[in-house]
Amino acid sequence: MGTRYLEANERLIVRKAKVQGVKGSLKEEVESLIIQQPNKKFLGFLPIVYLAHAYQMGLKKFSPDKCQVRIDSVNSKFDKKISSVKSTKRRNRLIAKQRQKTDKLELKKTEGNWLMRNGEVLAIYNEPIQDQTVNQIETYLNTRGFLQGKARFNTNFIGQRKLSLNYVVKTGPRYTIDSICYQVNDPLISELLETNRNFAEIRTTLSYDQPSMERERERIYQLLTDNGYYTFSKQYVSFQVDTASLGDHKAILNVLVRDPQIGKHKQYQVDSIIFSTVSGGPAQYQANDYQGITYSFGESRYSPKVLTSRIFIARDSLFSRSQTLETQRQLSYLDAFRFVNINYDSAGTEGLVANIFTKPMNKYQTTNEIGFISASQQQPGPFINLGLKIRNVFGGLDIFQLNGNFSLLGLPSVDSASTSSDYSLRQFEGQGTLTFPQFLFPASDSFKKRIGAFNPQTQISVGYIYEDRLGDYERSKIETSLAYIWRVKNSIRYSFKPFTGSYIDVTRIDSDFQDFLDDQTELGNGALQAAFNSSWISSTSFEVAYNVNEYGSYQKNSSFFRVLTESGGTFLNLLGEDVFGTDTTFSVFKWWKLHLDYRNLKIIDSKSSLAFRFNFGVASPYGDRQSLTLPYNKRFYVGGSNSLRAWPVRRLGPGAYGDIKTTIADKHGLSEISYQLEQGGDMVIETSLEYRKNLIGFVDYALFLDAGNIWIINSDQKILDQQGDDGIFQFENFLSEFAVGAGLGLRLDFSFLIFRLDWAAQVVDPAQAPGERFVLDNINFLSRFGNNESDKSFLSNKTNLNLGIGFPF
Repeated sequence: MGTRYLEANERLIVRKAKVQGVKGSLKEEVESLIIQQPNKKFLGFLPIVYLAHAYQMGLKKFSPDKCQVRIDSVNSKFDKKISSVKSTKRRNRLIAKQRQKTDKLELKKTEGNWLMRNGEVLAIYNEPIQDQTVNQIETYLNTRGFLQGKARFNTNFIGQRKLSLNYVVKTGPRYTIDSICYQVNDPLISELLETNRNFAEIRTTLSYDQPSMERERERIYQLLTDNGYYTFSKQYVSFQVDTASLGDHKAILNVLVRDPQIGKHKQYQVDSIIFSTVSGGPAQYQANDYQGITYSFGESRYSPKVLTSRIFIARDSLFSRSQTLETQRQLSYLDAFRFVNINYDSAGTEGLVANIFTKPMNKYQTTNEIGFISASQQQPGPFINLGLKIRNVFGGLDIFQLNGNFSLLGLPSVDSASTSSDYSLRQFEGQGTLTFPQFLFPASDSFKKRIGAFNPQTQISVGYIYEDRLGDYERSKIETSLAYIWRVKNSIRYSFKPFTGSYIDVTRIDSDFQDFLDDQTELGNGALQAAFNSSWISSTSFEVAYNVNEYGSYQKNSSFFRVLTESGGTFLNLLGEDVFGTDTTFSVFKWWKLHLDYRNLKIIDSKSSLAFRFNFGVASPYGDRQSLTLPYNKRFYVGGSNSLRAWPVRRLGPGAYGDIKTTIADKHGLSEISYQLEQGGDMVIETSLEYRKNLIGFVDYALFLDAGNIWIINSDQKILDQQGDDGIFQFENFLSEFAVGAGLGLRLDFSFLIFRLDWAAQVVDPAQAPGERFVLDNINFLSRFGNNESDKSFLSNKTNLNLGIGFPF
């Protein structure tokens, strides 16, 4: 527990402090104020204070004097080099390198070595710190209206060298606000506050609460600075609390809006707006007073019409801080400027000149990426990604992006369990996307101005994909789409795609592969055969993504919810299903689809969090042309590093189906399942719960539980699963067909990149016979080190190791 590091008369705090006298959120707030906490235990419960041990190991090797000697040595070495170099460019590089090395050594000198910085100081009991904690608790109680609140602490000794702490809190009565009086000398400000009083953060009968008063100060500041009071600041707003006049634990709250030292607060009006691009040279294009804005451009000419739709500062209107910030935000969204600065020049009058300064980004930007890609049951292969971005192509702040990808992969044959030693899949992808910062349809300038705050975009894309899978098939695909995208308050994203179309041309299918497809068709798996016919796939879709509190930053409580509705083959309803002829080897599809995805992150403390995901989707084909099936890439799949991690990628389900490889008698009749083939379904239900915690430094760990499955909706497929329902969703059976997996993950958080390693084991396998689906108790996790090949094979079949980049959700 770390007691061996203690000096004489020192005691170690070994338990989390108990707080008595308060409950609920108030108790949580009081607990967060306790300064001294026990050292963290390994995995949260094992009696090993690993971070304290790490700190002590680092402390033994730490010497500030040695750090200073090294700093002096580095400075001396670089000073000699810098003095002998004549090239300014070379000198600047050496200075930067010197600063980098000395900064690293200064950090080590002041904060300790790596083990010390990422470890924990021993939680040695310190009475002055406890007194400081008591003062913090009492101050906090006062801010929440418990003006007579008191706190104290006592110690509980555990043996000779350990102790725990108890904090006893007595809140006393909570004061309420009996009346509120706004004291404002300026009649215009007084009228403005009275008009907007319904939006006040403080009200009578509510408890006295200083955080609410701070929010009220912020509200008054926002209100006045949005109504012309350019020079107003929060310091002009103060509060006076009278708790003596009324008694009975009631308070009179006076809100004071003070005048400046000289004169009164002035309302400012915007007299003129000037938009300038900073390019280092003289303006080459100038548009005088386009809809009240003067534009001055450098080397690049931008569309004043588009820019005006993103500028919400209006001439001859009162200054508005909110509109200024919104203008800055929307101009930044255009991905055309390195920075956007807005300042105002009052020139000693009541009129303001709004100056918008921007620095254009480079017109051309290239990206490249080379590496190896690997997924389930495939040999890692090389890939190369190339990208080109061209800004302001037609002068309307539009952006053209061209992306290309080439990759080689070693995949197993579709009807064989062996992995080819050669790179059997060769794939090339290319896509061009043109993005316009407005909706491309006839609309008035006033309408475009109104929707400018929603960051409207129109995207037109065309792509080409070529696949050559040796021994199986060769095909190519041409894709095109039109999308309208807009956002509301940076938290809700809408995407409407009136048209997405794909033409797939299959130029080669080898005979063995065709035999396999024929076998699948006889089983009712028409989706696989249709995927390798030449085909036309089109759809119309609408998607809403709601991001609460910046989900994805993983720094605070947040959530994410996405809804997708899709109608496939919509245009075939107008043109008829035979518009491409009656050849049954050419596939066309009609379907509808609904997909819901919800994610939530709860921050427990600075080192740990709890993440949750629920995913539901359902889709169904319709029409008369051929056997009803969904396009292969529109089906649902589960398994893999971002889904149910105890199963390989896309290999679970549907329902209780499993391709039984062998039955192991000494495992109570349990079966090993072949995961050679991808398994798709028309319906998916899956959920995940994951506990994440920092282990040390940039190393985190996670405990997770995944559950779910996919099912078939139509009854054509005959897969003969263990439930006897062909993998079809049936309400009375679906819970018994839930797959459950659990595991442990290790994450390396490099800030710019999170490398993830998740190991998972199957807990409930729906592919087993009813009554035998709980398989965890039959997995011998030590068999990997033994000689029993049957146990080894079963362990490998029921566990899965996942590599990933980023969090799973």
